[in-house]
Amino acid sequence: MTRRSPFTLILSILTVLAVIGFPLLLSSMVDDEEPAAASASGMTLGSDFRTRFVRYAVIQRPDATIRYLYINPEALENLGVSDVLPDGTMIVIEGFYALKDETGAPILDAEGRYQIGEPFPALHVREKRRDWSDTDFVSDLRNGAWNYGSFDRLTGEPFAESLNACFNCHQVAPQDFLYTAPLLASYRRSGDLQVYLCEQTGRTPCD
Repeated sequence: MTRRSPFTLILSILTVLAVIGFPLLLSSMVDDEEPAAASASGMTLGSDFRTRFVRYAVIQRPDATIRYLYINPEALENLGVSDVLPDGTMIVIEGFYALKDETGAPILDAEGRYQIGEPFPALHVREKRRDWSDTDFVSDLRNGAWNYGSFDRLTGEPFAESLNACFNCHQVAPQDFLYTAPLLASYRRSGDLQVYLCEQTGRTPCD
């Protein structure tokens, strides 16, 4: 049996490590700006929602936060023939902190709106379906046919927070458990992005 030199043995080991490690290195270089497909609370959220869904509203709050609201196009089309959001409606909320200057004051653009800064860590999603099972819910509370989910915006994994607040808050929304129903209707009529200046901070309902 031929005896390998220490140099040849080391070279062989490095070659094996390179073959194994190169795919792992490539996977670590994949852009993490788009969340992966996610599942939680019986729902899924594709990473293409920013391009496939329609952004119908931007909500600014006095605590220097901004929220983008998206809806799937199939549900938006249904509003052209009915005032009722259909089965399969999905709404996504993506939040951001406003950019701030050296004094801590929010930076405004030419239209007097906050400039977008760091994103919130979680995406909040609500979906309307009639075929939910009890195991699809992480709360005993209900808002008609709506369910809620929270996802890490980078990984798409379920975000560690209670969803009870979502059910409690939307329980008293005046129209189909949805506070932005008037903004959505206005967008459907005009096609113009709805910009709303809310007077409340945090996640307190604006109305």
